[in-house]
Amino acid sequence: MKVAKFLSRDKLVEYLDNETNELLEANGIYDISNYGWQSIDEEDPEYIGHARWQVNPPIETEYDFLFGNGKIKNRPTELQKNTCGRR
Repeated sequence: MKVAKFLSRDKLVEYLDNETNELLEANGIYDISNYGWQSIDEEDPEYIGHARWQVNPPIETEYDFLFGNGKIKNRPTELQKNTCGRR
C-alpha cells in the first residue's frame, strides 16, 4: 500500500520548527540571542558579557566550522580571551 504525501518535506520542517519554538517559548525557554538584554538597547547586568559579545564579538565567527564545512582558521589570542566583552 502506497501512502500519499500531503505535505512536502520543507513544509513539514517549517511546521515542526514553528511548533517547537512555540512550545519552548511557552515554557520560558528563549532563543539564545534574546538573553543579555533588559530592553531593545539596554544590556542586562546579569548577562553583560553575552550582550556585549553579540554586539561586538572579539573574534570573527567561523561559520564554515560551525556548519561542518571546514576547520577553525583563527584561534583567539590570550588577550582576546581575557578581554572578551570588556569595553
